[in-house]
Amino acid sequence: MKIIIPTLNRIHEQKTYNSLPDKYKKDVVFVVQAHEYEEMKFIYGNQVACLPKEINKLSPTRQWIQENYGDGRYAVVDDDAHAWHYKEPVMIEGKEVWGFKNGVSRAFTEDDFDTLFREVNEFMDNGIIHVGMLASNMKPTSEPNRYPIRSNERIMQIVFYDGPNLPDDIQWSRVTMGQDIDVNLQLLSKGYENRIFSKYCLCTSETSAKGGCQVYRTVENHNASQRKIAEMWPGIVRLKPKEITSGPWKGQTKLTMTVQWKKALNSRKSEGILDEFFV
Repeated sequence: MKIIIPTLNRIHEQKTYNSLPDKYKKDVVFVVQAHEYEEMKFIYGNQVACLPKEINKLSPTRQWIQENYGDGRYAVVDDDAHAWHYKEPVMIEGKEVWGFKNGVSRAFTEDDFDTLFREVNEFMDNGIIHVGMLASNMKPTSEPNRYPIRSNERIMQIVFYDGPNLPDDIQWSRVTMGQDIDVNLQLLSKGYENRIFSKYCLCTSETSAKGGCQVYRTVENHNASQRKIAEMWPGIVRLKPKEITSGPWKGQTKLTMTVQWKKALNSRKSEGILDEFFV
């Protein structure tokens, strides 16, 4: 399985690549914009793929990745993942439960990577075409039915795709920011369930960290994309404003989402877990 790392403005700071065991580094393909290609190629050789000059944002990059690597299964990972963790459950009243506040977290071993990729392939062998891992900023849970696997919820920071079985009519570039949300909803609405490993956690930099989409991530662009997603998914996505109290957007108001992921599945189910998050 190819491990695709789209990367921008982080040529000498490849945290995700460096966090992988050596045997998985050989499976990495860096996808870079044209102006960074020569320098990246000098460092990483034939592991670097160059985007067309007209592609300079993440959404069309994700479309290009599917068009060029969709003949096989692949993972797309943010370029700033500095740690992979395994979350062990604890016993409460005779039941295994887990959460950020009550579980034991340890760093991935090479065996954990082997198990992760084996389990992803097993899901795909059984018809699940998009799989994720818990992100470090996603909400904790102590619900036994959401550990070690969650179903039909948000995927972020890393997504595994069964490329040949993705529907051809997925639109990857409908929004400048938040395309992971839109593509996930498109797949769910077509009846393609997802799975998210809540026993595995990927830790990345904060949203405002330098590099990547930071070059065009403004509160105005963020809010415009949030509004467009809400317009495309009425009854499933709800917005609310939040005043930012720290970071580069301090004092400004950004829009946050509440998404009814399970309601999106087949666009028929009326009940689901509300999963609020900030992007």
